[in-house]
Amino acid sequence: MTKQSSTTALQSPSKASGLLDGFEPISALWEGSGAPYPSRSSADWAMRRLRADLAREGALLRHCRKLYVRLDKFREVMVRDAQRSFTARYDD
Repeated sequence: MTKQSSTTALQSPSKASGLLDGFEPISALWEGSGAPYPSRSSADWAMRRLRADLAREGALLRHCRKLYVRLDKFREVMVRDAQRSFTARYDD
């Protein structure tokens, strides 16, 4: 391993180019303008509730004891669950 590549390997996974392409720190679920949840506790609740579907879709990743999320896959699971819940509630 060269000095440059070892430096890249030691960087935070979200900053090391290409290491975790498509994954964001889990805080992206409640921080920022496009965050789908207003707080960490509501994001935690959703992750517990949707745990099996999120795992099946590969929406979450644990690396170096930190949790990362693929926002596109997370949103797919979230929307699918919301539609299923709405349909179950209002379906005759």
